[in-house]
Amino acid sequence: MDNREPFFLIVDDGAFRHVYPCGRSTEIPFTAYVNILRLTKEFDIQIVLACTASFMDVKRVTPGAKPHADSGRLIDFLGKHTDRIILADHGYSHRWRERYVEFHDYRRDERRPEPEQKQHVEWCARIYQSLGLPFPEIFVAPAHGWEPGVTDRLYATQGVRFLSAVLWLKRTLSETGFPAPRAWPLIFQPHLVYPDSSPWLTILPRQGLLIPSHLAAPGRTEWLKARLAVTARSRAFSYLLHRHQALQPHNYMAHIMNFATDEAFRGWVRFLMKISAKVTLVPTFAESLVHWRALSTGNRRRAPALPEGQE
Repeated sequence: MDNREPFFLIVDDGAFRHVYPCGRSTEIPFTAYVNILRLTKEFDIQIVLACTASFMDVKRVTPGAKPHADSGRLIDFLGKHTDRIILADHGYSHRWRERYVEFHDYRRDERRPEPEQKQHVEWCARIYQSLGLPFPEIFVAPAHGWEPGVTDRLYATQGVRFLSAVLWLKRTLSETGFPAPRAWPLIFQPHLVYPDSSPWLTILPRQGLLIPSHLAAPGRTEWLKARLAVTARSRAFSYLLHRHQALQPHNYMAHIMNFATDEAFRGWVRFLMKISAKVTLVPTFAESLVHWRALSTGNRRRAPALPEGQE
């Protein structure tokens, strides 16, 4: 096995009509999904697409259904390309109290009541059933927030096996791990830590590529930061910001709008070609698990044990 750092991509906010789930933002063109497929064929890889279920509820089987003009087309598209694009669950609504979180708000340390979490998971299951789809095996936590012992347990009841999220976050930092505006003086305050193991699910740590979610055509600066995020993960910098050992990520995060244009597609091609000189572009999700666990058992970080029945 290639012992270089593995690279595997999970794309968030699939099925959204707009960049933000509230709807008051730029529309996401269907071209974004076509470009993801083009990218998988260009490099012979799989990409996981994390979709928010209420936007796929074309049969309106739940009270918060938000299907739009491209919902049916997206469902058909994903059904035709299951060998290239893997569907993951990204929550039911990606919203709670007018915020872009669903189960846990790490910035305020507020947890959605368990009965409401249970209802959202069950609504997701109802939507997938109405579409003739199994519940996805991968859950990508909306805004990285989940309540240990609750959210993971509820998703496990639906047959989910994997939970992916950024595990080390500061309330004063952006989700990419860099300080939010005017927050530099606060970077040494205590951080919030999500556990790297669960009795119910395999936790897959992830890292952002530092590309803002609204960018339809990332520029030279964004691609440079993305390359550094992958090829120059610094233990020293990680200690400086978070005071913990650098995590071995299973996957890297982008958002659906980052694939919306031909310029974006060309940028992704150049990006993957450049990082492939230093990292391994893992071809499938199954192989990504093998690479991640192999490196996690090294001197960087112990790999968490798989929950019973997932060995």
